[in-house]
Formats: sequence, structure tokens, C-alpha cells
Amino acid sequence: GLDALGRLPNVADVGTALARQHALPSRQPGEDDESAGMRYILTHVPGGYQPVGVDEVIAVAHQLGGVAVLAHPGRSKGIYAIPATESDLAAMAEAGLDGLEAFYPSHSEDQRAFYRDVAQRLGLLVTGGSDSHGPQQPLAQWPAKWCAAFLERMGV
Repeated sequence: GLDALGRLPNVADVGTALARQHALPSRQPGEDDESAGMRYILTHVPGGYQPVGVDEVIAVAHQLGGVAVLAHPGRSKGIYAIPATESDLAAMAEAGLDGLEAFYPSHSEDQRAFYRDVAQRLGLLVTGGSDSHGPQQPLAQWPAKWCAAFLERMGV
């Protein structure tokens, strides 16, 4: 099913395809296909997933004149995506992280408040998004006053 994507598959696509086409031994009750497939890859395929380090991603963003923002820090997708803690975020800020997406559709009000507060304590920009992955999904819209710090950091 990966050929139908119309693009190169990423590791989450491979995990999803594995889970849809096979009974995976590590599948948890109620787990979605992506999470089940990623659990399998991470626990049964040594070296099957070798993500780039946070410090490398931040360095590339900065070298290209961009800012590094952690998207959906409260997202939970089983074994491979767990909500970021304050200590996680402090380590990323120390590595040069510029911002944090506090406003994300699946974040609870408590998570939004937590991530806004942590961002403020760590001197990070606060961003938000819609998680839009294409023209069929609307983009998030934010009041201009919320965007001022971000635009200033970008030199706009």
C-alpha cells in the first residue's frame, strides 16, 4: 500500500502498513495502526528507526535562517510519541529550541496552559497550528498581536 501514497514513505507510513497487513505481536488493545506499527518497529526491528537528533534539527533550521519550533508537544501516540515534560523542553531549549506549539487541536486546556507557562519560563516563542496536511484542511488563524514576537524573531 505504500505505492499509493504518491510520495516517499516515512517510518510512520511503514509502521501503519505493517499493522494493517499483519497481526503484530506487540499490539496493544485499542492502539491505532500507526502506533502499533511503530511499536513493532521500535521493539522488534533493531536499527529500524534512526531519527535525527534534536540538536541536529535545530542547527539546520538555524543555518537556513529559520526558527526551530517543537510541534504538538502534548501529542500521545503510544511508544514513539509521548507528551514532552518540562525537563525535556528545558533540554531542547538549551540545545537552541526557539518555540513551542502550545495551541494544537488535540491539546487539552490544561496542556495549553502548561506549555504556554513552560515556554514563558524558558523564553520560547508560543505558536499554534491546525495540523493541516493539505488543501482539504483549513489552516489555523491567529490574531496579529500573537504573531508579533514570532515575526520579530524572524526579522520580518
